[in-house]
Amino acid sequence: MAVGLEIYNAAGVRTFSTNDRVGRVLGSTYTGTADGSISHGELANGQGFCTCLPLGSIPGPGDYWLAFPSVVLDGTTIRWVFPTWSSNTAARRVNCLLVFGVW
Repeated sequence: MAVGLEIYNAAGVRTFSTNDRVGRVLGSTYTGTADGSISHGELANGQGFCTCLPLGSIPGPGDYWLAFPSVVLDGTTIRWVFPTWSSNTAARRVNCLLVFGVW
């Protein structure tokens, strides 16, 4: 007999057990429209994850070239870099909310 936490849905299907992993959100930050980085010591306590959520309204087609940051997780540091072509006057860098944590 297995020991530990198991969760079942209304149909009786197991949706969570001791072999599953649960993520923990550690924090969030805004990228703004410039390259940047942040460090968070607790990223060393598991496998890190990060998601990039665009903020504000996005212009319609043909208005701008949209430039989203490339995000890299390196140890306890999260770095974001906008593409070099985004300095073009026809480009618009998109401010994003980065939500990060560990599994």
